[in-house]
Amino acid sequence: MRTNMLKLNSDKTEVMLFISKDNAIHMEHLTVCFGDINITSVNTVRNVGVIFDAALNMEQQLNTICRSGYHQFRNISHNRRYLTSDASRSPFNQLITSRLEYCNALLNGLPQTSINKLQCIHNTAARIVI
Repeated sequence: MRTNMLKLNSDKTEVMLFISKDNAIHMEHLTVCFGDINITSVNTVRNVGVIFDAALNMEQQLNTICRSGYHQFRNISHNRRYLTSDASRSPFNQLITSRLEYCNALLNGLPQTSINKLQCIHNTAARIVI
């Protein structure tokens, strides 16, 4: 009888401990052992393109979305003079809106100050397209 063993790629495996703010304990170097592999905890992990942090405040994810959005603005703005107003809406919808809407249900319940970062990107897109 042959048994299949779960194998971990130590270069790609990460572990993070989620703790509520009320029970926050400073645990910087938590190590989990699987057989002969030791995995040290990290502050952020990426899963399905979303960056989670231990506090679940999604700051790193929001910063990544904003950085990507403004990068796309610059790329589109360089070519906008060659496009009509209607033709320039398509790249904005495809490149910017898709990034803003991807997994946005995970942002539910965040403080308004965090959501305002995304609102700024929407406002910038509206100004550029019009």
